[in-house]
Amino acid sequence: MIPFLIVTRLPFNFPRVGVTKAGPPIQEEYEGWEINHNRVQEGAGVVVTACTLFLWSMNPLRITSVEEGAKKLRLSTGKEAKGHRLAFAHTTLAGHQISGEERFAVEWHPHDDTVWYEIYTVSKAATPLAKLASPLLRHYQDRFARDSMAAMQRQLAVAAPRASQDTAAQTASAVK
Repeated sequence: MIPFLIVTRLPFNFPRVGVTKAGPPIQEEYEGWEINHNRVQEGAGVVVTACTLFLWSMNPLRITSVEEGAKKLRLSTGKEAKGHRLAFAHTTLAGHQISGEERFAVEWHPHDDTVWYEIYTVSKAATPLAKLASPLLRHYQDRFARDSMAAMQRQLAVAAPRASQDTAAQTASAVK
């Protein structure tokens, strides 16, 4: 096991950090590289590993639903508007410390150009150890939700100026 501080100081061994943000690259640009482009797939299995108080655990999950596409949104005014949604849920499997399901959803509301991120969780301790550590378990679940929300806000803050520049460039080229 490599201590966390050492890992954070290791240099990247890949020369094009961030290349996957733009989507699948053209194969010719990466001769000799293995390129995989995967999406969340219903029925796929996932194992989350976690270290809590120096104890490692492996927690198996299965993707149980995937939703992508246009969606009718109910606005606070009571009216409906069109939007776009991407969501997936995973459900715990035997051997997981928790029993439950978690859904992650991102919605774009074009009527006001807002992006909404939601995490919806239903869970309870599934093992005697998890029951004993229930307050600590809830703390880590809450921390994960806060960290996930903060990460999404950081990504949206980075994407917003880029989107503004793209819109300005499109407008400029349309005026020519």
